[in-house]
Amino acid sequence: MIGKVDYTMNANHSLFGRYMITFDEQDPTWPTSKNVLTTRPEDTYQKHTAHSFTAGDTRVFGSAAVNSLRIAWNRTNSHYHLEPFFGAETLGIKNFYNYVPGVMGLAITGAFTTASGGSVYFQADTDAYQASDDVTLVRGRHQLAIGTNLTYWSHLTTDGQRGVGLWTFNGSITGTGLSDFLTGRLFQLEHARPGVLDLDMFYLGSYAQDTWRLNNRLTLNAGLRWEPFFGQNIRNNAVSNFSLDNFRKGVKSTVYTNAPPGLIYPGDQGFPAGKSGLDKQWLNMAPRAGIAWDVNGDGRTAVRASYGLGYDFQSASYLFISATAPPYSSRIRVNSPAGGFDDPYLGYPGGPPHPVPETPSANEIGRAHV
Repeated sequence: MIGKVDYTMNANHSLFGRYMITFDEQDPTWPTSKNVLTTRPEDTYQKHTAHSFTAGDTRVFGSAAVNSLRIAWNRTNSHYHLEPFFGAETLGIKNFYNYVPGVMGLAITGAFTTASGGSVYFQADTDAYQASDDVTLVRGRHQLAIGTNLTYWSHLTTDGQRGVGLWTFNGSITGTGLSDFLTGRLFQLEHARPGVLDLDMFYLGSYAQDTWRLNNRLTLNAGLRWEPFFGQNIRNNAVSNFSLDNFRKGVKSTVYTNAPPGLIYPGDQGFPAGKSGLDKQWLNMAPRAGIAWDVNGDGRTAVRASYGLGYDFQSASYLFISATAPPYSSRIRVNSPAGGFDDPYLGYPGGPPHPVPETPSANEIGRAHV
């Protein structure tokens, strides 16, 4: 659905507003298909909604100045999950805590897969707010432009993929994955509390540019953009860094005392200020320059050359592994467990490591690294 309003106050002043909402909902093919052995991400219940609003104010000041103000808001919500079929708790597997009851992730080489990828449970909510202002001035042979853009967004994600366990049977014991499964010869169990990555971030960009018409055949462009980097703020502290110097010296974290030497967390000495794990960069200057030459002066042949330097940053998704690592969701892998499929945590030091609390204690990380 789309809505739009344009309003002209006078010949030099206009306003506009636009709003759009898109949404879709998909019913799951399981259990309608009656085939639990092919539960894939596309078999899930899915619901997606996106809102987008933009408003603008444009003013003309005489024949030599224009100001454009824009504000925007965007929101997206995504959710999908598998309908329950069976889980480790319903099959009688001992000492296993299922964070998403009724679902199980089986990966059997050469046979079938259930609850693959992120089909188990996923929720993502994003809000973004933006304001920008651009001013254009004409002064003789110069067209000057200055502007700034300020953006803030938050991104809240929960992924339950490994909360049901990823149970792998690869045929390494009997020769085929299916026979390993039928005899309970588990190759690997990967298990974690659903990963939570809640973050927000500010963005700022400002620029100044001059388009200089030297004569009727030659035009120069030059500009400078300032684009500092503030890093993603991880709200629940689910981020860590590795210090090679600390590792070599055997220095351990004072925040999570059981963490291996070298790992540091928000609050540890040497960890960058804040909760992003990255240092702020205030001096990101991006110059740009260009030239355009009308070879014959008739507008039919032009030669152009340009140079520009720009900055970019990684999306927050690269932080998700840290968010699911110990101690935040205690993601672990148990290879060839002594208890096999029946009791995968049999003999595990300290007993079954799950469930784990949403807020880890100072010594929570130790057992998950065994």
